[in-house]
Amino acid sequence: METFPTPITIYQSIPTGGHKMPNIIKRDIIDSISQDAEILTCGISRKEIEIVVDIWLEKLKNQICEMPIGDRIELRSFGTFLIKERKGRMARNPKTGEVVKVGPRKHCSFKPGREMKEKVR
Repeated sequence: METFPTPITIYQSIPTGGHKMPNIIKRDIIDSISQDAEILTCGISRKEIEIVVDIWLEKLKNQICEMPIGDRIELRSFGTFLIKERKGRMARNPKTGEVVKVGPRKHCSFKPGREMKEKVR
């Protein structure tokens, strides 16, 4: 079985004030990566990390949006993004009560990988 480096701990650096854990935003992830020991020894700036994260997320988003139904993007040890189709249905306009037909459409779902599931448990 492969071993992977310890994941970057983002939660430790965020004050909670005794409440439930806050939402993690992109800035928190970028800050956490920029404070990682391996990154610090490489001399990569926070701005460079932000650029790479932005580009990567944009490319991933564009790829997912362009995929046909049934395709998937698999990121080993993390999870899989799947494109599925929601069937058409009859719905009701809550304001007027009018019945309307909603056509079929694509949606993206995420299925965590085995390692992700094990770490979350």
